[in-house]
Amino acid sequence: MSSLTHDRYCDEIISRTEAFRAALRGADLSATVPTCPDWDLRALAHHVGRAHRWVGEIVRTRSTDVIQPDAVPNGSPASEDAAALDAWLAEGAEATAEALRAAGTEVKVWSWAWEGSTGFWARRMAHETVVHHADAAITAGTGF
Repeated sequence: MSSLTHDRYCDEIISRTEAFRAALRGADLSATVPTCPDWDLRALAHHVGRAHRWVGEIVRTRSTDVIQPDAVPNGSPASEDAAALDAWLAEGAEATAEALRAAGTEVKVWSWAWEGSTGFWARRMAHETVVHHADAAITAGTGF
């Protein structure tokens, strides 16, 4: 079995975020996520958006040291309304995919895992986004 290309992982970050955002539209953002029972949909959305921005910052700055998530700029939407949340999610995914594409796969950056590279983060964020899209779709009843 072979891996997807770096560009495909970046494309999936964007497309799965679009699907995630679609599942949130019109949903009750205070609904508990059954697959992440400590979170509601709004908390799940904040998690996804913050994860994208955190990784984007690591990649953009080529940091080989951990960057604390709370030190990342624009770590929350401008307001708590659904439209602001939607725009914030789209912007974060686009910026992260752009940073990953610009870096390519081989740049060494900090990671909590065995592999500290931009290629790792592209795969990881694609997987993270797919899983949480499924969580949102299950919660909202939109199908996956």
